[in-house]
Amino acid sequence: NTPARRKFMRSEATENYHIASIVTHYALARPEIAFALTNNGREVLRVSPAKDLRERSCQIFGLQILDSLLPVSGGREYVARVTGYISAPRERRTNRDSQYFFVNNRFVRDKTIAGGLLEGYRSVLPHGVYPVAFLFLDVPLEEIDVNVHPAKTEIRFRRNEAVKDVIAEAIREAL
Repeated sequence: NTPARRKFMRSEATENYHIASIVTHYALARPEIAFALTNNGREVLRVSPAKDLRERSCQIFGLQILDSLLPVSGGREYVARVTGYISAPRERRTNRDSQYFFVNNRFVRDKTIAGGLLEGYRSVLPHGVYPVAFLFLDVPLEEIDVNVHPAKTEIRFRRNEAVKDVIAEAIREAL
C-alpha cells in the first residue's frame, strides 16, 4: 500500500511466481507439513504431509521426476553433511531453475553449492545442461556466515573449496 514501494514491484505474474517459489522452497524444506497456496481463487499448490523429501518432490513436480531421482548421502562431519536427491543424467534441464539448495534447512542461493553440483556431473553432462537437484547441507554453525544478505538466502562458507569438494564427491558417489 506504500506508493514508494508499489512503483518498484514487478508485474503481477512475476510477483505471483516469486510467491509460489517461496512456498515451494518451504514445502521442500519441511515435507512433514501440509501447504496450500491460492491466488485469486485458483489453487496454485496444495500438498499434504509427506513422509520424506522424495514423496514431497513427487507431490510438487509430478510422478515423472520420481523415476530419475538418485539419493545423495555423503560429506564430512566438520565440513558439511550432504543429503538429498539428484536426477539421473538422462533427466536434464536447460537452466538451473530445478536446483534447490538448503543449508541447515534454510533455502539458499549459493555458487559454491552449484559449483560442487556441476563438478560432480562434470564428465557426465554436456556443457549448457543442468541436473535437477534437491540438496540439503548440514554445516556446523561456526563454518558459515548467514548475515550476508537481509533475506538470508545468501551465505558464506569459511572453507569454500572444502564444501565444494564434499558436494562433488557425494554427487559422484550417487551417480
